[in-house]
Amino acid sequence: MDKKRINKKAIALILVLVIIASILTGILLVAQTIIRYSQISKGVEVSEKAYFAAETAIEIAGYDILKNKKNYSDYTLSGVLSEDTNYQVDSIELDSDCPAPSTQCSSGPISNTNPWSISLSPGWSFQLNLDINGATYPTSLSISTDDGSSSELILSSALKTDPPLTWSQTTYSSWPVNLILSNDYYYKLRINNLRGSGESINYTITPSSELVIGLKIQGEGIYSTMLSSYKRIAQSNFPRYQFIKP
Repeated sequence: MDKKRINKKAIALILVLVIIASILTGILLVAQTIIRYSQISKGVEVSEKAYFAAETAIEIAGYDILKNKKNYSDYTLSGVLSEDTNYQVDSIELDSDCPAPSTQCSSGPISNTNPWSISLSPGWSFQLNLDINGATYPTSLSISTDDGSSSELILSSALKTDPPLTWSQTTYSSWPVNLILSNDYYYKLRINNLRGSGESINYTITPSSELVIGLKIQGEGIYSTMLSSYKRIAQSNFPRYQFIKP
């Protein structure tokens, strides 16, 4: 009887040890999962903060250059969002590439050998702003259409040195339109399809040299902790043209 009791006690002890080991293993697995999840959550949080800082740099730079007319070529920006988050602008580039290769123009910059062809539905308009301070624009633009009787072009111009900018307008209804441009002015070109219905009208914009149609800005955000720093890069394109629906 004693041996049986001893065996039962031994088996019971082993079972208890197995159960305790299983519980401890479960606790360790749960703890590891919680720690891993916490690390992932923390990583996502700091990554978002760094990315938000990079986006902030882009938005500030875009507003300064396009709204406040700061010169893009010598523009610099760096700042602090909080005690542990910094931002800066890494690069600013002009964009002259064809926005829709094969349908509007060939790949590469829009130029006198690669004109820009657009199509406007009835009532639609197209606007192109030549207003990036520091950019060199073509000295002339030739704009033609397959239906001059149902089209108009409105050219707005403002002297760069005027504080604030004072815009004047000239309307063209005879086609093709040949514009002579001066580097002393900012320009806004608006082409209107005056048809109330029917088919689209095609227009071709041929610059005398490479045509700048947008701005590319790259920003950097850095979130610092006691152990390391997290850096994120963001890029945005600010097109200076738009298709306007009636």
